[in-house]
Amino acid sequence: MSLGPNTLALREVQPLRDLQRINAAFSASTGIVMAATSSWLSRQVDLPPPVVAVLGVGLVGWSVLLVVLAVQPSRWLNPFSALVAAGDAIWVIGSAALITKMDPTAVGTFLVAAAAAVVTVFAVAGLLLGRHARAHIGHDRTEILFGSVTVDAPPSDAWQLVLDAHLYAQLAPNLTHINVADDECSRACNDTRGNTWTEAMHLDHERHVQQIDVDVTGHPMPLDELAATIGVHDDPNGSRIDIVFTYVTRASFKGLVTSLVLPVLGRRLLRPITRGWARHTTSQVATTGGAGGRS
Repeated sequence: MSLGPNTLALREVQPLRDLQRINAAFSASTGIVMAATSSWLSRQVDLPPPVVAVLGVGLVGWSVLLVVLAVQPSRWLNPFSALVAAGDAIWVIGSAALITKMDPTAVGTFLVAAAAAVVTVFAVAGLLLGRHARAHIGHDRTEILFGSVTVDAPPSDAWQLVLDAHLYAQLAPNLTHINVADDECSRACNDTRGNTWTEAMHLDHERHVQQIDVDVTGHPMPLDELAATIGVHDDPNGSRIDIVFTYVTRASFKGLVTSLVLPVLGRRLLRPITRGWARHTTSQVATTGGAGGRS
């Protein structure tokens, strides 16, 4: 299975979204520290305490804007990310001016220079990632989580591994049970918190592709869309299993919070699944080899 053009486009844009969230986390934490320690910090950087406090509050506001920007369609994300990079550059220039024109202490100089160095990385990364993603301008807010693992098994065996819903429920940290309908067109999922939701399912046995469309009305996360595609294809070392989740967070406060958490949480959920598939095939090979050695 090769990745479709839409999946490739989403993978090009996703790093730019993630960068804005990392920038937001750094800006918010820096702003809170500045506002909370404005009296002490003002003596280190040779600025009045109210100025330091206002700058800190401004950084918190800046972080909120970055969080909102990260969930926008790519047609807005790309150009506004360039403005964010310009804003970061202004902060770096201001930091350099403060160090050279004012009279900060050694501690103040270090803090200002360290923050400016981090912001410089954000500015450069924003420009590079923005240019990389500029060719993929879309009107939706879809985001992507991607995982891949190579397993020591032929594609036919790896495909059976993917179809094993009981194994998947064991490997996924958030699930307890998956019940597949007899016609294999849908399945019901139960999570560790007692939530239940249904998923439409399409299986292409010839191409080794499983497509899942989640009914988000019963899903615990505030999402407008959630889908997954799992595919198996040949690899020199056996087979490669690609797992792709696409999602759109709800346009609400909870949706914004979810947009911050899900990229990290999703990767933590994917990792034990892909590692579990690899372990499962390795143990099967070892068992088969051991049995062959005794016969």
